[in-house]
Amino acid sequence: DGGIVDHGKLTAKDLDPLLPTRLPVGEMQLAVHCEGATLFTLTTLDNRAGTSAIQPEYHGLGVVNDDEKLGSVGFGVFEPQADHRPVLTIMSRDGGASWGPSTYLGHAGLTAFATPDAPRTPIAIKELNARMRAFTIIAPASDLTLLDELPIDGHATLQLNYL
Repeated sequence: DGGIVDHGKLTAKDLDPLLPTRLPVGEMQLAVHCEGATLFTLTTLDNRAGTSAIQPEYHGLGVVNDDEKLGSVGFGVFEPQADHRPVLTIMSRDGGASWGPSTYLGHAGLTAFATPDAPRTPIAIKELNARMRAFTIIAPASDLTLLDELPIDGHATLQLNYL
């Protein structure tokens, strides 16, 4: 769907008054095709930086009513296949000095892929296919002024970085 997760319309009644409301998980296909085996990492750019209402390592959903942060969206990579073989999703929070298993994909770390027998070492890949999931959370209704329709305005860019 062109990288778009559409949650449709929600009403104030759909939101928890005191706790964040989790929306249904959005799912997209992630595919990377290189001419030859290539060592790369994935990260994201939060195009609504500073608007995450729930988790700072998640992406923001924009600001509504001049100063209210609407919510957050986090991304994860699941069931990755590299060159038609199952691999692990790994992440580094220190610029690639160390790696560990994690499904996280976002601006707070680098994401790469590893073989199950070497789960802390990124591998070169020619073709990657995986499921990318978006976990969207709306701020508690008590934190928002809910008089008019409010757009869910998250926007992130997936970045591929060659090593």
